[in-house]
Amino acid sequence: MDASDESIRAFVSIDRPCHLVFGGCEIEQARSRFWSALTPYPPPGDAPRTHDKAINLLKLQRKLWQFLLMRVFFIVLAFLATAHCLCKVRGRDRDEDEKWVDGSFLMQCLKVGEWGGWRTTILACMVDNKQIAIGSSAKIGRMTYICEDAGNGSVRIRYYWE
Repeated sequence: MDASDESIRAFVSIDRPCHLVFGGCEIEQARSRFWSALTPYPPPGDAPRTHDKAINLLKLQRKLWQFLLMRVFFIVLAFLATAHCLCKVRGRDRDEDEKWVDGSFLMQCLKVGEWGGWRTTILACMVDNKQIAIGSSAKIGRMTYICEDAGNGSVRIRYYWE
């Protein structure tokens, strides 16, 4: 008896002895039991054993949905857990209202709206570790530095010798 004989015998009724006959009631009965095992309700007059297969199939289906829903839940939970960092600037995560020096400028991360958007803004210019507010000037040594808004969100530092 080879593997194909075993697979056919698995679906044939055990109520009466069966010999593998290709054609006739044995194959038809096997086909009927195979399809009835896939339906969620037992067909009329079918053995309770087939109904148990259908119930087991429904239980398996329910467990699969529970597994998928738990995976989605954990993915959403992981996303929300990492949502506390707002800005990602040059590969580094920054929190809301965090300030840092980037080159010659003092920067800050700001939250935009409730949907999780963010932006960075320039707070001041930095010259020799001294802050110069935007729109003002400062004299450091023999130089006068002016921190000015250049439009379109740009800020520039101008300097003059004295």
